[in-house]
Amino acid sequence: MLTLPPSSPTHRLVFSEVSGVQRSLRIAAFGDTRSRELFNASGWLQSVGWSPSGEHIAMVHVDTTGGRESARVAFQRVSASGEPVGDLHYVSERSGSWWNLRWLPDGRGVLANGLDGNVWLFPVDQREKAVCLTQDESEAVFEFVLAPDGRHIVYPRSMPRGSSIWMVDLGEIPELARR
Repeated sequence: MLTLPPSSPTHRLVFSEVSGVQRSLRIAAFGDTRSRELFNASGWLQSVGWSPSGEHIAMVHVDTTGGRESARVAFQRVSASGEPVGDLHYVSERSGSWWNLRWLPDGRGVLANGLDGNVWLFPVDQREKAVCLTQDESEAVFEFVLAPDGRHIVYPRSMPRGSSIWMVDLGEIPELARR
């Protein structure tokens, strides 16, 4: 797994390396044949991605110790030189799964789907608590799309015994955009 920070001045990449039951998260600069370990943990890492500023890495750590799998969303802060700043910081409760991590454009946190059928916001700031964004929905939400400005999410809704067909009138789109 390789991920690149969107606008990193140092052009760094982060990847997961497997050694037995251990996974390590490693960082390297483009053009450098050496990489450095940021941390290692048992289990596996998934949905690893850089914040828009390249200052944090978000991931799902699936811990497999004790024969049971439990997933948690975590952040690792990284210095401009590529060194870990502080320890891995877990921001979610243990769950069977977390997926679809999406950074907010301003880098204040990530959104994720949870096995509870909700979309959650996990702030980077350790003083802030996670927020369930879809707790009032009567149906589970297992996927979503984040608007480019980060102000809205869109998600499909199940409709028991039927569905909806939506029509969008494209007549107001400028002629130039239709070409």
